Amino acid sequence: MDPDAADAPVLLAEMLRTSVAPALRELGLRGSGQSYRLTNAGGDHALLGIQKSVASSRSAALLTVNLAYFPGADWDAAHAAGQVAARPTASARWIPSGWQTRIGLLVDEPHDHWLTVRSPADVSVVSAHLLALVRDLALPQLTARLTGATPPPVPVAPAGDRPRVCPWPELCGLRWPPDA
Repeated sequence: MDPDAADAPVLLAEMLRTSVAPALRELGLRGSGQSYRLTNAGGDHALLGIQKSVASSRSAALLTVNLAYFPGADWDAAHAAGQVAARPTASARWIPSGWQTRIGLLVDEPHDHWLTVRSPADVSVVSAHLLALVRDLALPQLTARLTGATPPPVPVAPAGDRPRVCPWPELCGLRWPPDA
């Protein structure tokens, strides 16, 4: 790697701090870093978590978005039984009345969507794409569950029919086939 090249994890952290976090707050989410939430008076949990990949390197930092909804009373009961932590996260252990997914499974061509930051030029494009996915796909799902409304339909593709190529290959960290 070029010693003068940007450190991708540093770029990603800066993008999350200066661009993504303020925009998520403008969309009504509370939180910081990689964990955000919406709440209601009933204590239910609508969660958005930004997950960095262990496959990230200095030259490429990958992230995806995990989403979850847990009814507050059910979470509290599971916590009292010693089954879960006191405060849920978007990637927390699942409880039967909850809902969890990754952002890529909400797109019209469902897949495990990982966004990739490699250089400073990627930051604005990845940030805009991430925020569009949150605004257009994640928030309607989370808000509906939090308010008791019927959530928007989720695209369903049988496992064998899931695309092996991301519809946004310039942004996605997936490379199929793996040796490509």
